[in-house]
Amino acid sequence: MGRTEVQAKAIGDRETREYTFRVDTGATYLALPLEEIETLGLRKSRGKIKLISATGVVDVDTYFAQGELLGQEFGAILVPT
Repeated sequence: MGRTEVQAKAIGDRETREYTFRVDTGATYLALPLEEIETLGLRKSRGKIKLISATGVVDVDTYFAQGELLGQEFGAILVPT
């Protein structure tokens, strides 16, 4: 099948940046490095969520992201990588 990627903008309180995201139709969250999340100025949600990772179950913070994809605005929950 190959990899499918898409260009999208993440809009934060401090900055807007364009990223290339790999499309995963089964994904629940978007992910960016914590440094990018902080640079964008994304708002942190309350509490943590549990995710299953290669190292086991981990508790992670989540952030609220606004963005633009193919000219359409969207909202998403974002987790740090």
